[in-house]
Amino acid sequence: MKHRLNLSKLRSGKITGVSLVLAVLGSILVILNRQPPKIASKIEGFCQQIIQPNAKIENTKVNQIQGKEGATRESIRQILGTPYCTLPKISLRSGAITEREAYSLEDDSYLIVAYEGNQYLGYGIEADSSTQLSWLFRWDRTSKNQAKEIAIRELWEIQAGETIAGYRIAGGLGDVSIEFKGSILAPMQGLVTGDFVLVSDNNLIKNPTDCVIFSSSQMPAYLLKSCGLSDRNLGRVQQGNPIGKTGGYLHLSLLNYRKTDTQAGQWIYVSPSSKFLERLLKAS
Repeated sequence: MKHRLNLSKLRSGKITGVSLVLAVLGSILVILNRQPPKIASKIEGFCQQIIQPNAKIENTKVNQIQGKEGATRESIRQILGTPYCTLPKISLRSGAITEREAYSLEDDSYLIVAYEGNQYLGYGIEADSSTQLSWLFRWDRTSKNQAKEIAIRELWEIQAGETIAGYRIAGGLGDVSIEFKGSILAPMQGLVTGDFVLVSDNNLIKNPTDCVIFSSSQMPAYLLKSCGLSDRNLGRVQQGNPIGKTGGYLHLSLLNYRKTDTQAGQWIYVSPSSKFLERLLKAS
């Protein structure tokens, strides 16, 4: 009886040892066969098509495309390589479709590059968290405590929201005025700024207190100026959340950054598309 018990223990020990070896071998095989970790998991929510799922580019590549607005898509891709994914096409200004490509950077942020036709517009950089959104296009920053300066190619001295002889100006150059009561909604996640100055060669105008600038890394080379707001929700904002509220008339201006070989880059007023205006009044 004792011999049988020892034999049973011996067999049990062998079985346990074999099981342990098989478990270890199985773990090794799982590790060896494991696919490389997917890059840019958060940006997938914005992607329309994944092109290069495991590619990262160096952050220094961003410096190489600065100042190249107007270059061809092919020349920008020669610098950056194949993008991680494409984002859905969007209609911002009338008569143009904006195409966007996203790249995963080595610091886990994302470079979003915009084109219209075959022409490079600009870029935005977005972190892997919606609360870390950063918009790195061309503000002229002299001090964090000073208003942001936006160089405008053409600027009227009289702007919407100003008061002349006790009368409020309802519209100005480049404005689309809409009879509207309610909240204007963020068309995508972005940043709402209330402290800015419009600058041209002959004029310098600080914004009225009922105006804001909306910017987003997802719409590089564009700014939205909204005036006529009784409430302003400054800071970071999610898509579909209010930028501000108006009780009568809403005045909207769309600005596009342009650069030529002979001129420094400036913002110009462009006509917003009806689809873009619809998103502001009823963001999906």
